[in-house]
Amino acid sequence: MNKNHKTAALVCTLAVGMGLVLSQSSTPGDEGNSAAIANLKNAAIQNLRAPSEHTSTEAANRTYEEKQSLIFDLAQALSPSSRDALDAIKAAQNFCQNQSDKNACLQSIGQQLPEPQNKRWDDIRTKLPQLNARLANMPQNAHAPLAERLAVISQARHTILGEDDAKLLFGKEEALISYQAALNQFIQSKPVDMPLAQRMQHADALKKQFLGDYQSTPTPQDNYQKYLEALALAKIDAKNDQELADIRLRIRTTYLGAEHAKAMA
Repeated sequence: MNKNHKTAALVCTLAVGMGLVLSQSSTPGDEGNSAAIANLKNAAIQNLRAPSEHTSTEAANRTYEEKQSLIFDLAQALSPSSRDALDAIKAAQNFCQNQSDKNACLQSIGQQLPEPQNKRWDDIRTKLPQLNARLANMPQNAHAPLAERLAVISQARHTILGEDDAKLLFGKEEALISYQAALNQFIQSKPVDMPLAQRMQHADALKKQFLGDYQSTPTPQDNYQKYLEALALAKIDAKNDQELADIRLRIRTTYLGAEHAKAMA
């Protein structure tokens, strides 16, 4: 027997017990006592229902507030001045995925967006399944260079979504992949004659070239990525395992702090 059933049994037992006491101290057929027993039972039932109804109301309020927050973020992300809407669109899709009617949820969000964001939302929502189907059936050469594979995917995105919406959804992602491909190519060239400081400057120049305005205030994740990039650039100088260990410790200390570097050793 679960907790709710035990509670219900206890309440009903108390109600019935009190009814027996009342009936023993009154004359048979006393309507007042019968009403008192009925009131006790009704109160017990209401007390059992109240917590679940209260919880249900709280859940509904949280769902409503979350939806309104998503609509606000989506309106900002789909505005003409926005440069990146992918995260906001994914958040809305994930929210509606957990609703009883996903399509109705997505449509409801669009109806609450202002002009022209609502039309843009409808266009994107209609075209994304087409894009996913195209990419799913598109042959991929796993041995082709990353930049070449990205170009094929990017072309499909622009063809189906249009230039503006393709850039709005995937521009940042494609810029980041292009930067990583260029950085990997530079590292693989093993520029041992170039001092580490100069290599770092070259990496920063590549980042500005490919990411441009997509660069934002660094996050902890970005700082860790910076550490990985610096380590990859510094490892070029290692001639043996000991030198590699020394380089790794130095780069970790510089980018992650001495305490963290010691913990990772």
